[in-house]
Amino acid sequence: MYISVKDVNKKFTQKGKLFTALENVNLEIERGEFICLLGPSGCGKSTLLNAIAGFDPPTSGTVTIDGREVRKPSSRNVTIFQNYGLLPWRSVMRNVELALEARRDISKSRRAEIARKNLELVGLEKFADAGPHQLSGGMQQRVAIARALAADPEIIFMDEPFGALDAITRMKLQDDIRSIQTENRKTIIFVTHDIEEAVYLADRVVVMTPNPGKVKSVIRIELGPSRDRASEDFFRLREKIFQIFCQKQDYQIEYAI
Repeated sequence: MYISVKDVNKKFTQKGKLFTALENVNLEIERGEFICLLGPSGCGKSTLLNAIAGFDPPTSGTVTIDGREVRKPSSRNVTIFQNYGLLPWRSVMRNVELALEARRDISKSRRAEIARKNLELVGLEKFADAGPHQLSGGMQQRVAIARALAADPEIIFMDEPFGALDAITRMKLQDDIRSIQTENRKTIIFVTHDIEEAVYLADRVVVMTPNPGKVKSVIRIELGPSRDRASEDFFRLREKIFQIFCQKQDYQIEYAI
């Protein structure tokens, strides 16, 4: 298995009291899968993502990627956050090139070529010389996606990257990231609290419950690469996951629905 999360627990001390953020989390992810971690605020989905990415290792249990235990972030993977993380003094082009500047094996001209190719992929090649402040929030997030893809990562971690955007922009970016993942077969782990977003994007949805954070259910989304938000199958899946949210259940089960 490409990514393995085994018996992971995460504890914090808050105001002198021990708080359990994750309890006995087990999860396996195949290479090239799109996984959505879905749940309400405080259920530990971002904590789990940070543990897999190596930013904040678990208190106990193990996370392995390609057979190696994760102890710190890897340069082979990238993380996209809700706040975009663009450098305001750099142009759009220079922000994308940033992903490659530590690579001594890539020339300056080749770096520019890769950056421009990925800007084209997200439809922003005409804004290469613009500053981030000249772009809308959705466009800035697309620059962040282009920068992530320019690094040619093995895994892309995404922590509610579209949460601050309006509904129309959000749907457009969902289309973009779904298309990019289908074409490039990157492994993507995506945190969201939106059921419809999870159904539209994921190969499997990991439903988490809070206090402490646990994996309640893993749902396989068998809709194929082309997805229609207005289809009966889409509505059925969305309703099924909503029902799972409402179920009182202390054990993990995998569904194919």
